[in-house]
Amino acid sequence: MSSFLGRARGIAAPFLAVVATRLPWRSTGKPLALLVKEPTELTRLSYRLLARRRLAAVLAGPGVDHRTLDGLPAVLDLPPEALSLKDGDVVFIEPGGRVAVFYQADSPHNCIFATNRCNCLCVMCPQPPCD
Repeated sequence: MSSFLGRARGIAAPFLAVVATRLPWRSTGKPLALLVKEPTELTRLSYRLLARRRLAAVLAGPGVDHRTLDGLPAVLDLPPEALSLKDGDVVFIEPGGRVAVFYQADSPHNCIFATNRCNCLCVMCPQPPCD
């Protein structure tokens, strides 16, 4: 499991999110963390207001100004290695700015513990809850 440290803004509690490099028109129902590699990528954000409801946070590399985020929760100034995250990766974001990668979508070495009594509703688990 890898983790990266950035500067958090507007994040009050830790949460899990699915990484997305583009916001979908339709909601997937799962909290999304939009990965922004260049400041110009934020211009598309204002046009997708429906998708912004599912946006849990913005993950941004160096050079992205927090004033352009329009009050969205974000982790800024992430190191260049964090920008290698891909669509479908699952990350755990902490209020201190730490982003831990829990699940890599293209990795053959992921492990998910599943039980018939699970009610956690993990974003990366295809198993429905038992109740």
